[in-house]
Amino acid sequence: MQYIIIPIIVPLFIHLYSKWALTRASLNQPKTDAEGNHVLFYGIPVFIIALSFAALSIFIVSLLFLAKPTNFILFFLLFSFFTMLFLFPAIMIILEALKARVTITTDGIFARAPWPWYPKTMLWKDIKRVSYSPLSSSLVFEDYQYRVLRISPYFYGIAYFCETMENHLSPEIYKESKSLIDTVFKIQRNKLTNG
Repeated sequence: MQYIIIPIIVPLFIHLYSKWALTRASLNQPKTDAEGNHVLFYGIPVFIIALSFAALSIFIVSLLFLAKPTNFILFFLLFSFFTMLFLFPAIMIILEALKARVTITTDGIFARAPWPWYPKTMLWKDIKRVSYSPLSSSLVFEDYQYRVLRISPYFYGIAYFCETMENHLSPEIYKESKSLIDTVFKIQRNKLTNG
């Protein structure tokens, strides 16, 4: 019975914790770098989500070993499947959380991450569209050269970033993206001003 309950409880925990982490991230202020620019970063909740994925992977793989597999090929396939399903994303999330930063300047957005296609820079004046990607759960900025920059809602300081967009985006683009920002990230604009 306990072998059935744990795989159900852990994903539920990850889902509820993710919602809490998103709220916490929106309330935290970004860091400030030496030039006075604000820097968005991932906090501890993202590491906990990654460790939950890793723990679930280790638990399921240990269940495979406890089952005393007789068919090596089936065991290898199951082991590979669960490793790729949980452990690989956990490693990717940890790498992202350690290295990803978004710097907000008066000229634009500078993003860096541990992936080969980063760093990316996008000037405020070049942004032509802001949308939401349900696949990556992020704000997607697109410029006139069709380059894309994704900003995660799990960054600490995301509420500040959304407030900053009003000052830097063109009025038409901001008007289109305001309802998106308010509904997707559930940011009450007075949280920053009221503390």
